[in-house]
Amino acid sequence: MTINSIKQGTYCVCLPGCAWDEKGLRRELLPFVNEEAYKTYVTFLR
Repeated sequence: MTINSIKQGTYCVCLPGCAWDEKGLRRELLPFVNEEAYKTYVTFLR
């Protein structure tokens, strides 16, 4: 869902989970979306 939202130009807000931090999320998404789109559309709350 997150990858699809980023590719469509929709902003995403991600909350930390038990196994996820910002580095882990970034590592999982960057193979599918470019870094500029990640920086533009993803907000990770701590």
